[in-house]
Amino acid sequence: MIQTFKFLIQGSAQEPYEVSFGYKEGNLTATCSCPAGSFGTFCKHRMKVMAEPLSSKFFQDFKNVEIENLSELRKLLEASDVWEPINAFLKADKALEQAKADRKKAQKAFEKSLNN
Repeated sequence: MIQTFKFLIQGSAQEPYEVSFGYKEGNLTATCSCPAGSFGTFCKHRMKVMAEPLSSKFFQDFKNVEIENLSELRKLLEASDVWEPINAFLKADKALEQAKADRKKAQKAFEKSLNN
């Protein structure tokens, strides 16, 4: 039997997008009604549910979210085939953000040295 979870998240469109998850025997599937999600490509709405559950920032964009559903989804996520890849992605994304900040700092130092 497949366990399902559905969430509404406010995106750039007037109507919220529906993000749905299905879990069966260690396999997690996710869909989103946004344009990217409809094509099966990277979707920030699905990522938000998987990466930020239970954070205060998370609840700003979601409509009618039940904590119990998020807690259960989080447990299933950790037991799924998606857990390792999502953590690798989040680690790489954090490293990218740090690299961007380091580059900006180095650029400012370079600019300053040219003006001395």
